[in-house]
Amino acid sequence: MTKEEEKKEFQQNIQSLKMEIKDNKNSNEAHMLRLGDVKTLLTEHIQNLNESKTAFQQELEILNKRMETTEKQDNLSSRVQVFEDSLRRFSLSLDNLRAAQNVSNTQLMRISSMFSKDCKKLYENGIRTSAVYDIYPWDNYDSKKNPIQVQCDMSTAGGGWTVIQSRVDGKVNFSRSWEEYKDGFGDPSTSYWIGNDAIHELTKDNSSLLYVSITAKNGTTLYRQYDTFSISGEDDDYTLHIAGKATGTLDDRIRYGAGVNNINGGEIFYL
Repeated sequence: MTKEEEKKEFQQNIQSLKMEIKDNKNSNEAHMLRLGDVKTLLTEHIQNLNESKTAFQQELEILNKRMETTEKQDNLSSRVQVFEDSLRRFSLSLDNLRAAQNVSNTQLMRISSMFSKDCKKLYENGIRTSAVYDIYPWDNYDSKKNPIQVQCDMSTAGGGWTVIQSRVDGKVNFSRSWEEYKDGFGDPSTSYWIGNDAIHELTKDNSSLLYVSITAKNGTTLYRQYDTFSISGEDDDYTLHIAGKATGTLDDRIRYGAGVNNINGGEIFYL
């Protein structure tokens, strides 16, 4: 190969190398453009994610506030319900409330000062609705004695009657043991026996009336009212004592009964 040919070949190689460098430069620029596009897309995506995050946080704050409001409403509803239940179950007399303002905290804990002795006392304190109430028949507070629930009839024969027995639907079994009759059983809202101990406490001063009401299957109601009624304590086998005048449309079978079990066969008995 001549020198002229070598020179020409060298120049061709130089030109080819320049073309290759130019092609590589164009290719790099294209790659850079594509990388720029990708970077822009990523930036926009990150911005969208941040906006979504902000929107989610705002929504979460709204939900938390709603939950707090709902919890407050639920708590308020629960407190209102507790208050209503307290009003229904604890019929405190105005006299007891006034007295409670002047006594010590220790005395306020005495259950005997919080409950009326019987339905007559509730009636005297202005209660006129026949319903189930809590009473405390015992004269002095005893930690072993709890308040008892009873039906109070505020309309029959002048009102203020404590129902000691109610048998109206046949769902409560009255064939019970001595202890059950002593302590009481059943549901005060339907059929129940108040308990011999409670009856003794309510009648031991010999000043209680007894009103017996029996409704026949045909709807006819008979009654008998006794001027004096009491039962003795357990040590005397809860002996029944009836005296004084008896009036009404029901016969006088109770007066001639053999004991307290004779009482348990009626429908409704009031003190």
